[in-house]
Parts: sequence; C-alpha cells; structure tokens
Amino acid sequence: GARLEESANRAGVFDTERRIEGAQRLQNLTWDEARHGRAIVGTPEIVADNLASLKDQLGLAGILAELNTGGLIPHEKVMRSMQLLCEKVQPRLH
Repeated sequence: GARLEESANRAGVFDTERRIEGAQRLQNLTWDEARHGRAIVGTPEIVADNLASLKDQLGLAGILAELNTGGLIPHEKVMRSMQLLCEKVQPRLH
C-alpha cells in the first residue's frame, strides 16, 4: 500500500489516471501491437536493453513478466524463456 502510494506520488512518475489508462491498454494488447513496441520481446540482449531503458525512464524497481499469456506456449519454451531471463537478462539490469 504505502510503497505503491509513494511510487504514484513520486516526481516524474505517471499520475494515477495515466497508470490506469496504461493498464487498460495492456489488457487489450494484440500480438501485432506487442511486436511493434507495446511489449518487450526479442533476444536476451534486446529485452535487457529495453528493460534497462524503462528502468531509467520510469525508476522501476522490478518487473513482472508474463511468459505464457493464454497458456498457448509449450511448457519447455516457457521454461527456456524463464531461464534466459534469469541467466542473461537479470544480470544486465544491476
């Protein structure tokens, strides 16, 4: 509660209404929109670079990764993506 409120009121951070609008847009995100910049996809290097940029711009302290929206990706591929996030992406964000 308190951390979320602090984050919402911090200078340079989007106001609450803009955050709500952003969340609503993400709920309706299409694959084509994701591929064209509305989600982060790509090699570990591309993902790390994009996350680092967002971290700097927005002051992010962490991320939430949805690796299998809709449950359509085979388990092995989801686990491989998770492994790449942990081994290749995360170390580049510190």
